[in-house]
Amino acid sequence: YRTECYTGAFMQNVSNHGSIDHPRAMIRENDPLYPCPALDEQYHWACYTYAVLERYQGNTEKGIELCRIIPQRFRKDCFMTLGRNATMSSDNPRILEQICAKIDNKDDRTGCVIGVASNLVARYGVMSDLPFAFCAIIQDEYKMECYGASGRMAHTFMTDQKDMRKFCEKTPDNSLRTVCMSGKD
Repeated sequence: YRTECYTGAFMQNVSNHGSIDHPRAMIRENDPLYPCPALDEQYHWACYTYAVLERYQGNTEKGIELCRIIPQRFRKDCFMTLGRNATMSSDNPRILEQICAKIDNKDDRTGCVIGVASNLVARYGVMSDLPFAFCAIIQDEYKMECYGASGRMAHTFMTDQKDMRKFCEKTPDNSLRTVCMSGKD
């Protein structure tokens, strides 16, 4: 809950930027990573994975650029957030696939795919076919991570193995079904 509070505070900071009601937002126009480097280490994850991207939500190219310059240990989470954020503006699997495809580094693109797949389950529920439609059209080298992320998120909503099997039956083959069921990537 503390982490959720931190991320909310960072998102609100961005929302306040330029506001006449709350003009003291901690943003520097010439430093897109601020305030993250100035904060204690305990706040870095939430700041680097939410605050810097929130400011440019909807601008995929700028988001990719920012994720590439943050410290390496937060990079995958930043790209996962970029993928999650993409599902806020579109539920079209083709558009979401195109967003992740703009990322040329395999590890970074994997983060985006995981973010999209898990958030499609979180936003639209375990009855939705959207995560499976997305995973079906991405490049083969990302499918395992995609179905694994969908399964991990579904596990947070379902504890019954029979329900999980029904959810994961939508995968195209047994090996991917097993990944979905185990929630591994």
